[in-house]
Amino acid sequence: MKIWANNIKNLTDARYFAAYEVAQIGFCLDQTDTENCIDATLMATIAEWVQGVEIAARISDATSATEAHLLSEKLHLDTLVVGLFYPLQHLSNAQNVIQEIVIDGFIDWEMIRAHAETYQTSLAFHLNFTKNNINWAELKAAKYLDAVRDICANAPVWIQIDIAPSDIIDLQKTLNPHGFVVTGGNEERVGFKSFEDVEDTIEAILELG
Repeated sequence: MKIWANNIKNLTDARYFAAYEVAQIGFCLDQTDTENCIDATLMATIAEWVQGVEIAARISDATSATEAHLLSEKLHLDTLVVGLFYPLQHLSNAQNVIQEIVIDGFIDWEMIRAHAETYQTSLAFHLNFTKNNINWAELKAAKYLDAVRDICANAPVWIQIDIAPSDIIDLQKTLNPHGFVVTGGNEERVGFKSFEDVEDTIEAILELG
C-alpha cells in the first residue's frame, strides 16, 4: 500500500515525508480551501527540495482545462487532483487525474463506478472519509462498505480515514486500496514540528511491505 502525503504547506513536512520515500506529495492550489491552500510559488519552491517523489496538486473545480494544462506544465505536476463535479471529459487522457470524493451518506456510488469504467487508464480516486469525521470502525459498519470494496477492486483508490495504526492490516485485508493518505499541517515554529500523530501510521503501512 502506497503513501500519499497531502496538503503539504511547509518544507519541514515535505522533507519529513520524502525521507520516508512516500509515493506522492500533494499540495492544495484550490483557493476556496482556505485551510489547506498554498501559494503556487511557495509550492514550486518546496517541490524543488524533494527528489524521487511524484507531485500532485488539487485545483479548483472552476479551473478550465486549458488553465489546468498550463498549471501542470509550469509546476511540473505528475498528477492533478479534482473534485467530484469537475468535468473530467475536458482533461487530456494523457494527464494523470485523481478525483477527490468527500464521503457522506448521499454519495452516488453508481456514478463513481461509471467514472472508473470510463476513465480506466488515467483516473484514480481519493475517498476522503476524514472530512466528515468517518472513522474506520464506522466505515466497517456502514451499508456502503461493499461499494467501497468494489471501487477499490476496480480502480486505484487512495483512502483517507481516521484509523489506529494497529488497524492498518485490517484495512488492507478488507479493502486492499492502492494507497493511504496522510496529511501535513502547520509548524509549531519555523523548521520545527512533531510528527507523532502520523509516524506510527506510516510505520504500520511500511511494515506491510
